[in-house]
Amino acid sequence: MSQLATSLYIYYIICILIDIISTIFYVLLLIFLTSKLISTSDKTISKEFFVLFVISGVFDLIFLIEEYINFRIPQFAWFPDFYMNSYRYSIYVGPCFTYSIASLILIGLNSVNVSINRLTAILYPIKYSLIWSGLNLKLLIAWPILVTIIFFFSFIQAVGDYGIDDGDGRMYQIYTDEWVNQIIWYLLIGSHAITVLLVGTINYYVVSQMRKISSTGKVLTNITKTDIVFVKYTQVYFVIVLFTLGLECAQIISSNLGLIGVYNNCMTVYVGLETVLVFFSPFTLVILSREIRRRFLVWLGLNKLSDKFGDSNTVVQAQRQASNVHGRTIPTKVI
Repeated sequence: MSQLATSLYIYYIICILIDIISTIFYVLLLIFLTSKLISTSDKTISKEFFVLFVISGVFDLIFLIEEYINFRIPQFAWFPDFYMNSYRYSIYVGPCFTYSIASLILIGLNSVNVSINRLTAILYPIKYSLIWSGLNLKLLIAWPILVTIIFFFSFIQAVGDYGIDDGDGRMYQIYTDEWVNQIIWYLLIGSHAITVLLVGTINYYVVSQMRKISSTGKVLTNITKTDIVFVKYTQVYFVIVLFTLGLECAQIISSNLGLIGVYNNCMTVYVGLETVLVFFSPFTLVILSREIRRRFLVWLGLNKLSDKFGDSNTVVQAQRQASNVHGRTIPTKVI
């Protein structure tokens, strides 16, 4: 086994281990949040934000399962006989490939929703619950799903296939119709470009408004430190989506130039990037939200860990940093 093959093997094993541990964590967190959302007596969980989180989480996990079957295992160069001699002729290859692209579009659009959620939480704290409830909440949840469904059924008939890199055995998905392949990839890149533009604009506007308010010395009595911390969350996620967009551009360029090795390397990096896209939200939520972290650990029966990490100095420091936007202190109420 060459040094490159050994490095790739180690990389794939690390990704698999991270995915297994993170999936267990994500499932438990979703069960916890769902149980709290259903419970009308527990006011700790705000449905305005966490309904979005739970719905996105369900789609994330379905996407990850599909990716392992149709993309990651072939990318790992495992079971080549099955994929190249049997599965590639299945009617499921094309629809599954299209579903994968649709899921990536959905992940991007959901990040727009999260940014809008943070925008309303910061700028309209009094009306926040009203904006994110009832019909408004249903429409805000539905529009990314509707866009994704339209995309999926528009290309569900596209025929997919697998190719293989003779050098290292990595397999990759393609559409047999080159024109369809180009259209789908450009739609994916276009959707992520729009996502980057919208999320970047919203985040810039939120930060600029917070700076403007702070310059007046006005106390944001209806905004919690957690609200401000989650603005930081959307900013980091913006960087991740921006990197995703750049990698997708590299993929389409290398594909058009017939650089299969470069294309495969981009897809290999994409494996790790997908893991970040899927699991960034749950881990960030638990790290940033002291109350959610504490209650989640108690729910798991880890009371000692809850006492130790439920009020960590790291989070307190993060909240202090979050309340200082570009050198300006944002007064907030303490919860």
